[in-house]
Amino acid sequence: MRIFLPCSPIALAACCAAALISCSAKPSPVTPPAFANPVTLKLSHPWAAETDGNTIAFRQVLGEYSRAYPGIRLEVDAVAQSYDQKLKTLLAAGEAPDIFMSWGGGFSRPIVDSGVALALDAYLLDGTRDRILPGMLENFTYDKQVYALPTTLAVGTLFCNRELFEKLGVPLPESFDDLLTAAAVFNRKDIIPLIGGGKDLWPLMFYYDILALRTAGIRTCKEALNSVASFDQPGFIDAAARLQQLVRAGVFNANAVRLSWDEAVATFTRGTVAMLYNATWVGGVIESPDSGVKGKIVARAFPLITGGKGTANEFMGGAVDCLMVSAKSSARAEAVQSVKFLAEHMARDSYSSGSGIPAWKVDGVDATHVSPLLLQQVAMVGKAAGFLEWWDTYLGGDAATTHKNLVVQLFDLRISPQQFARSMQQLNVGK
Repeated sequence: MRIFLPCSPIALAACCAAALISCSAKPSPVTPPAFANPVTLKLSHPWAAETDGNTIAFRQVLGEYSRAYPGIRLEVDAVAQSYDQKLKTLLAAGEAPDIFMSWGGGFSRPIVDSGVALALDAYLLDGTRDRILPGMLENFTYDKQVYALPTTLAVGTLFCNRELFEKLGVPLPESFDDLLTAAAVFNRKDIIPLIGGGKDLWPLMFYYDILALRTAGIRTCKEALNSVASFDQPGFIDAAARLQQLVRAGVFNANAVRLSWDEAVATFTRGTVAMLYNATWVGGVIESPDSGVKGKIVARAFPLITGGKGTANEFMGGAVDCLMVSAKSSARAEAVQSVKFLAEHMARDSYSSGSGIPAWKVDGVDATHVSPLLLQQVAMVGKAAGFLEWWDTYLGGDAATTHKNLVVQLFDLRISPQQFARSMQQLNVGK
């Protein structure tokens, strides 16, 4: 059974309203229990890269955890690159850590089906559910049971260097044609219009997926991802053609396929790039003290496409990042309590550091001190008519890898839009 992200505008608006509650610093609502014996828990997560805003927040969370639980030692394995592959390898070998970061929806479905993850419902009756925002557990619920706790809500965002736009008198793009026009101006001034980090595959995937959301619309995208509709239809072919149009027009950096994500973000934060499309977590790096673009970036929805079925209030993203507990952990009580603490504090500290919209009713954060860039994204979420999960997270496994590689082939102009659509449909045919 597929689990979709919450799409109710009411629930999302409630999320934003709760996230913006301004309150003075208070102790965490989580009261650490006293455990009888010292224990060691293994924790695996991907928040380790300096270009990942989540890294900033999670380092702070781990410090808070060590002070709150002096009797528990966390043996941390932080994997910045190819974490998803390492996690799958560990789980397949029966070596699941006590606690591990994962992604909801399709990615975690096999983890749940294989019995690796612990069902958490019985552990959430202590008021934990009440501290999580409405709808935020939906993407971690399988067969009516909750198997993970969310950390943050992320929204696909076009980050625009307002200083460069204003310097050249270029309006922020509202449409696909605006994007092409702006790119032509920036190219004449030797400024990279839009940057991609294709060496890591997933950053380029984001560009195709948002184009498909604009051309095909959220309903058709969900139907195709759910094998109800075909990928081999005009909306998805048009998105592929639009992507290649951007490549041919020089909208992306010339080495978009070979540049790593870290290199792409570092280039953007030096102020030599006009735009970057990615998600909320980038904000923590953009707004960090050593960033060359701190205070210069604005958040916008990706431009609309004339004639497309998508709307400006349909976004990629949602509540996807989560923490899970191994069903075979020898210290379940400690592991579950740790996940509660880590997930809730990650929500709070990501919010305060500008890298995430909380999936919890945050406490101890004064919203007046939150990054304006993040608050712009919160406002976007408040207007959302629906969210579509990141395609690699939704597809999971080999299908996700195939999708990302096909997008790279599109960028390289090695396949046609029609070939791309037919190859994507083979993922459905093979199910």
